Amino acid sequence: MTAADERGIFTKLEAIKEIRSKTIQLEKLKARLICEVESQEQEEKSLTEYKQEMDLLLQEKMSHVEELRQIHADINATTAATYEVLP
Repeated sequence: MTAADERGIFTKLEAIKEIRSKTIQLEKLKARLICEVESQEQEEKSLTEYKQEMDLLLQEKMSHVEELRQIHADINATTAATYEVLP
């Protein structure tokens, strides 16, 4: 084996080492990206649930507001009827 052959082999080994290093870096990056995507999906799911809950709470609030309006109207009607009966 000549020196040129050894240099060629050494160069190829260095290239393989570099490829392996970059492959490991890419695998780490891929794992981080997968983690971020899963986190993002969970966040979107949480936001959707939050919006649904807010919509339900708003509906409940409006229902209570309507009940209070009706109670107020009933009180006013009762008060007016009482004043009509009592001189």
